[in-house]
Amino acid sequence: MIIDTGPLIAALDQRDSYHELAVRILQAARSEAMVSDPVIIEVDILARRWLGPSAGRAFLETLRSGRHTRVALAEGLLRRAIANDRQYATPISGWLTCP
Repeated sequence: MIIDTGPLIAALDQRDSYHELAVRILQAARSEAMVSDPVIIEVDILARRWLGPSAGRAFLETLRSGRHTRVALAEGLLRRAIANDRQYATPISGWLTCP
């Protein structure tokens, strides 16, 4: 399961209205929760800005401990995402339509 920024931030922020749901999803996914490099950077920056340095460190610890898995974006996946976006040109095209 590839996880985007929103659920990761919600899981860190106890004030977020989706906090409990995000935590349950991430706990159920365990190490199958995959996080791409761009999302890692974004979550780290936003968590530190909005929630403080300890939230950024807590997120990075989930990667170090193996709770979430870091995945690199392959060049082929990027090309397919761009092609899908061109072909379908919808709000859910691109990354979401890549098998």
